[in-house]
Amino acid sequence: MSKTNFDGAGKLTQIDFVVTDGKPSPGGDSMTGFHFQAGETGTYKVNSNCTGSAEIDLNVPVPAGLSRGAIKLQFVLSNQGRAIHTVVAEFTPPGATAPVHTTTRGDGFRVGGNDQ
Repeated sequence: MSKTNFDGAGKLTQIDFVVTDGKPSPGGDSMTGFHFQAGETGTYKVNSNCTGSAEIDLNVPVPAGLSRGAIKLQFVLSNQGRAIHTVVAEFTPPGATAPVHTTTRGDGFRVGGNDQ
């Protein structure tokens, strides 16, 4: 699960709830036990037809020459921009030297704001 903030000017930040093999990763918040990966940044572009693309840099510390992790997305906006439907176009895991094949989709909805 992720929480993504779009700034309206082509930049984004993201926090991920970390799950490994179907189980929440250990550590994290001492009250809940949940582990969130923060520090993810990226860019996005929205086209006039409500489609777009984004690239998320996971920014995981790794040895020089290896990927810090990147996710390239294609998306469609709906509900006057209050919903986003994504497909992962390319995923390069942290520590990898090349993208891996993946088939992942996601749906997101605006939370908060003055229009609810």
